[in-house]
Amino acid sequence: MGMMKEMGMQIEDQVYGCIEDIIPECEDIAEALERGVEIAREQDLDRFISMDYVVEAIHEMWNE
Repeated sequence: MGMMKEMGMQIEDQVYGCIEDIIPECEDIAEALERGVEIAREQDLDRFISMDYVVEAIHEMWNE
């Protein structure tokens, strides 16, 4: 596997891990979105992935 692909997969896992942690603590989707985007920015993930991806992941996990 290429180095870039591996790095991308690690970032994806990191995003999903953060989201999994905050979803149960949130009252509604708006709070989950706010906290998820904030965490992604704090961890500097927005340099590597778009916030649209983070928002989509939060919506996906919220609906599960």
